[in-house]
Amino acid sequence: MPISWWTDPQPSAAMLRSSPLGRFGSAAEVARVVGFLAGEESSFISGACLAVDGGMTAMLPEALLR
Repeated sequence: MPISWWTDPQPSAAMLRSSPLGRFGSAAEVARVVGFLAGEESSFISGACLAVDGGMTAMLPEALLR
């Protein structure tokens, strides 16, 4: 059976230590972004990539240097 990052305390702690925000995102946080993109407020957004990852993408260059 594979290790679950969400329920096994050891891997979860390692992921949290490497996360810029120090926590996991919630489904509600992602849903708010989806709602925004589906709504009128985002009608002028075109061809953009919006990372909803708590800053993990911003750390990518640093992670590649390790």
